[in-house]
Amino acid sequence: DVALQSESGKDYKFSDMNKTWVMVYIGGADCDKTCADVLYKMRQSRLAQRGEHLRIKRLYISTSGKAKPSLLKVLKDHPGLEVVSGKTTEINSVIEQFKLENKATAKTANRLYLVDPFGNLMMSYESDFDPKGLITDVELLLKISRIG
Repeated sequence: DVALQSESGKDYKFSDMNKTWVMVYIGGADCDKTCADVLYKMRQSRLAQRGEHLRIKRLYISTSGKAKPSLLKVLKDHPGLEVVSGKTTEINSVIEQFKLENKATAKTANRLYLVDPFGNLMMSYESDFDPKGLITDVELLLKISRIG
C-alpha cells in the first residue's frame, strides 16, 4: 500500500479493495472526451452485470493531482467511482504495476484495467474497446470466481 488520498481527502489504501473486482482507469486531473467515454463504458459494463455489479468497484487514479473542473463535471454522472491521487513517487509506484509489455506507459495509455480480488491485473482494454466484450469477459469471470 502506498499513501494516496481520495477526492474527499481520506487516506486510500489498495488493500481496501481486497476481495473485490476493480475496474481501474489511469488519467490526469483533467478528463477529455476519451476519458469520459471510457468512464461511461466502465460504468455501463458494471451495471450490465445486474445483481453481480456489487462485486465490482471502479477506481480512477489521477496522475496529476486533485480533480480539475473537467473531471469533476464528468464525475457527477459516476456516483461510486473512487478517485484517488497522491505524490508523484507514490503514483509512479502504483502505475508501474499496470505496465504492459510493448505498450505505452499506463500514465498515458488511456486504458481500462481489470484487477481481480487478489490484486492481480487480469485484463486491459484500449480506450476504443467494445463494451460488449468487457461485459462478456466480466460476466464470465464473476461466474467462475467465488471470490469478490
